[in-house]
Amino acid sequence: MSAGFTICRPLLENVPEGAPGWTLTTCPYCGRDCWKHPSEPDPLPPGYQAACTPCALKRMTRQRAMDAKLAELGVDLRTDVDGVTFD
Repeated sequence: MSAGFTICRPLLENVPEGAPGWTLTTCPYCGRDCWKHPSEPDPLPPGYQAACTPCALKRMTRQRAMDAKLAELGVDLRTDVDGVTFD
């Protein structure tokens, strides 16, 4: 089952100056300071999440591992009861 889209936000410690239009915010998962890009919608649409880059990568890796385990068990949560596939 896909968790949706994850927007990666650069960490302040990696990009101390930021770029024009970026705003400083905190990662909702680890609380570290990171940069929000001006094109990022506020609020985020359904199916979207934003996190600092390390947390985003961890979440995507865990999701892929869960997807692989479900596939191994023959479970496809991308299909609802009417047979509609969500990709």
